[in-house]
Amino acid sequence: MKQSRTAVRVAAVVCSLAFVAAACGSSKTTESAPTTAAAVATTVAPAATESAATEAPAPTEGVTEAPAPTEAVTEAPAATLVPDNGPCDEAKPKLTVSIQTVIESPTLSLKRQVDALSASVKAFNGRGGVGKRCLDLMICDDKGDPNVATDCARSIVASAAVASLNDTTSTADAAVKDIFTAANYPRVAQSPGTPDYGAPNSYNLGGGGLGTTFEMIPPLIEAGKKKIAAIHVDIPAFQGALPLLKAVIEGSGGELVATIPVPAGTTNFDQFILAAEDKGAEGVIMPLGDKESGQVLAAAADLGTELIFSTSLGTFSANAVKELGDLGKQMVFNAEVPPATVTAEQFPAMEQVVKDIGADAGDIASSEIRSWLAVYAFVTVMGAGDVDNITRESVTAAFNAAKDIDMLGLMKPWTPNQASPGAFSRISNPNYYFATWDGSTFVTSDAPTGDLLATLKPTGLAG
Repeated sequence: MKQSRTAVRVAAVVCSLAFVAAACGSSKTTESAPTTAAAVATTVAPAATESAATEAPAPTEGVTEAPAPTEAVTEAPAATLVPDNGPCDEAKPKLTVSIQTVIESPTLSLKRQVDALSASVKAFNGRGGVGKRCLDLMICDDKGDPNVATDCARSIVASAAVASLNDTTSTADAAVKDIFTAANYPRVAQSPGTPDYGAPNSYNLGGGGLGTTFEMIPPLIEAGKKKIAAIHVDIPAFQGALPLLKAVIEGSGGELVATIPVPAGTTNFDQFILAAEDKGAEGVIMPLGDKESGQVLAAAADLGTELIFSTSLGTFSANAVKELGDLGKQMVFNAEVPPATVTAEQFPAMEQVVKDIGADAGDIASSEIRSWLAVYAFVTVMGAGDVDNITRESVTAAFNAAKDIDMLGLMKPWTPNQASPGAFSRISNPNYYFATWDGSTFVTSDAPTGDLLATLKPTGLAG
């Protein structure tokens, strides 16, 4: 058991530092050097007004700009699903929430996730906030640096913020978790790293980058592609993830036929496709950053390979897949939420999500949708209680007690404090959508069909 737990931890480190982009990456059409600077903390103003900065350690670098206010929401089929009580009351005390993640670093950017959260806060403030109290969003960019990450966590704990929304820790996962847990700081709709899988203050909206990686396997097996290669990030620590991937694949009746690292600075990406074919692979999972994934698949398209590729709706938006041409039909995708391009008939609430985020649906990836759902869940749960006395303690109590939150059909009803068996006890939403590409858009089921905990059964870590 000790070896398995070590492997899980290593896999999470790999996910955080290298291929978390597979779950919520950034590129021109997708979601979006170590420093020793102090944490950068800013606030996003409620509605369209300016807001005073939340008390926290002073930033030493550039302030993150809040996106421009979105246009007023017009009538849409989803309008009745999201109550509109008119603008929040700026005379009432504001309610601060936070997000900590890497906005920009040389290797990773989750800026679009943060921008979507900012836009969602503004949209919900325009519909009444939480019991007419306006939300402020405190943003801290950890820059992918462990020192900045811990500074971020301390600055948030020292502030007036009552909870985080859609946190994604990109580095120093355990240290950040310890700081937030010691302060009893609730993390609502978090995208977790391994330390967060057991943290009592983490209410995880899925399995994070590690969960996304494991959910790349089932659709290949279901498609009859049992000889699987992993084209993956090239760092020594990734070797610790391989026994878990192998266990899941073999437990599903498949075979891991090749593990093919992609070295930094690579310019010839044909070699990785050819290596997978030489080993007899039928399908490929890609625990890679978004840039490497795109280059590998561009090479696959040029070579005319017949391989099937499994990746994430966080890495590839609809417009990103269109750029790959016919290869899109040889791809399968997963995420905790359906693609942003689904029809209003299939998912009525998605139209409101897209409108609030303020981007073309073809450019929106899964982490941006999770940002919206984080705000929605917080407003829904906390708006049902004593809105004049919201504290970290009351947020924790409310999310511990909440059952079957209506997630508007975008997820199954969510019970945030529902414990799961085994090492992943805080995965209260193990449900994943699988999607294919029909040549012009994503195709997915009306409800999630993937189950992360079932996928992880062969590892012995899921009860």
